[in-house]
Amino acid sequence: MRVYFSNKINAPAEGVMASLDVESLFTNIPVQRNIDYICDHVYRSSPVPLLKLEEIHLRELLRICTQEAAFRCPRGKLYQQIDGVAMGSPLGVLFANFFMGSVEKEVFNRSGRPLLYGRYVDDIFVRTTDSEEREHLRCLLQEVYKLRRERDSLQYFVLCGMVP
Repeated sequence: MRVYFSNKINAPAEGVMASLDVESLFTNIPVQRNIDYICDHVYRSSPVPLLKLEEIHLRELLRICTQEAAFRCPRGKLYQQIDGVAMGSPLGVLFANFFMGSVEKEVFNRSGRPLLYGRYVDDIFVRTTDSEEREHLRCLLQEVYKLRRERDSLQYFVLCGMVP
């Protein structure tokens, strides 16, 4: 994946590049909606063999691990995350990736994929044919889940030495 992505970035310049960031992804993941996505994938749309665990039990385990897991703040006070996933939670990255995957699936079903799309947890790199397509993609992602444009793409990537 890394080589492929790197080759795509260094390919002859075409289109518009942008960097997007999901604001506060972990703490804003709608837990019940995400548990629905996970169970739908595991029990109804995955090519992997079915779990030997009944769906109702997986749902309850996921709920308990995300909504009933207390955490201690630096000052020692105990808190309980009611919705969203606590940063550092063992299920945090799994929930974030599942949620973003479901968001992307919905967005790409509506509009198709851009020239290049790469994501690492909540940071997205995209290359579209033009700024109109980029803005359309950003609006769709924003509609399905909150996004903000992080930087004007070309300036950012030139500063990072990624564009020759």
